[in-house]
Amino acid sequence: MPYENAEYVRTLLEIEIEVLETSRRQSPPVPDDSGNTNDPPSFKWTATVRDLVELIYALYHYRCLNNGKVSLRDLAVFFEQTFQVKIDSIYHTFSKAKLRKKDRAPFIRNLYEKLIEVMDEMDG
Repeated sequence: MPYENAEYVRTLLEIEIEVLETSRRQSPPVPDDSGNTNDPPSFKWTATVRDLVELIYALYHYRCLNNGKVSLRDLAVFFEQTFQVKIDSIYHTFSKAKLRKKDRAPFIRNLYEKLIEVMDEMDG
């Protein structure tokens, strides 16, 4: 008899958990005291697609995502979805960037220079 009760309670708990999970997925986000919801913020890429491709290639070749076990195509799709931007051909865009003679990675250089500038300003 105790085993039957335990089985009955386990079944009820599983049903309750399923109901809670379903209602959580179907409920609109609840704002906290400041009016914010738990939804992650959405971001839109506002620099050029060429800049984004430069960043993707830099991250890919630095092997700093998933220990380098990621394809360029997967990175491109991730950035497209995350930053609401369309990259028509990551390979073609990068091929054109490689043709630059003077400044082959201006976006990465500008990121670096801006970061150093901010650090210097913070140091006073």
